[in-house]
Amino acid sequence: MLDNIRQSEDIPLTLDEVEAVLPSLEDVIRLKIDKAFTDAIELSKEIDTYHDVAAAAMKCIVLGIENILDDDWATMQRVNWGTVETVGDESAYVLAIADKLRPYVPTLRSMLSSLYFTNFCDKFAASVVPKVLQSIVKCKRVNHVGTQQLLLDVYALKTLFLNLPVMGKEGEVQIVGATTVPARYTKFVSNEMAHVEAVLKLIGTPNEMLVDSFKIMWPEGTAENFQSILNMKGLKRQEQLALLEALGLQQRKAPPAAAKQMIEGKMTDMTESLKSNMQKMAKASNPFNYINTTN
Repeated sequence: MLDNIRQSEDIPLTLDEVEAVLPSLEDVIRLKIDKAFTDAIELSKEIDTYHDVAAAAMKCIVLGIENILDDDWATMQRVNWGTVETVGDESAYVLAIADKLRPYVPTLRSMLSSLYFTNFCDKFAASVVPKVLQSIVKCKRVNHVGTQQLLLDVYALKTLFLNLPVMGKEGEVQIVGATTVPARYTKFVSNEMAHVEAVLKLIGTPNEMLVDSFKIMWPEGTAENFQSILNMKGLKRQEQLALLEALGLQQRKAPPAAAKQMIEGKMTDMTESLKSNMQKMAKASNPFNYINTTN
């Protein structure tokens, strides 16, 4: 799999060169042939074919990276989050993800044109970043401390993903030439991870506030999404049915102002708790082992 990714990296580089040559090749051929046939020299179809090959190669690269991370998402899901007693450093699966990404991103950036590298970043974001939420909702019986640890892990993953376009080979942030993080990439990653954080905060929400909180924090959420939250909380079947029924009965009603104020207060408390944990980690000599966000 790793060899396939490396081989795919060469294709967009080669296509960059081919794409630059083809227009000139058209002109050369027109000069060499009879003028009656010059209008027939058209290589746009060939250029389109090369673009298709480049797109397929980029898809292969992203799919290869996505596949090598599957074991790490599975590791997250196997953790017994209901027995976590303390919030520590980022979990082992987070470090493993960073270690697997580190060899490839700087190499891709050095080999590809800025256009193709930006395309890689966009495809990576669309394919890999949503895996965070997809994996988290498969975790069962997450207790309060487990939720705080997952929030910390999500923060670490967000930092990793946001700095991915400028990551150096040792994991540090490295400004290379005119390389910048594409704005749409930053926006997509930030929005996706903010949604993950909101879902985790719902796990720590008291049951009596859960229906209104769900509507505020996940306005487009479905009954299936709500069910996944209930499963993560480890609620019994009867409790789940009662809450699902309440969600159906109230889905056209806005939550009372007092309830909304209580919910926002609860969310603030959880956010402050997370900030406290992050401040404690910031005092460590190297709070994030895989990346240094300082210049």
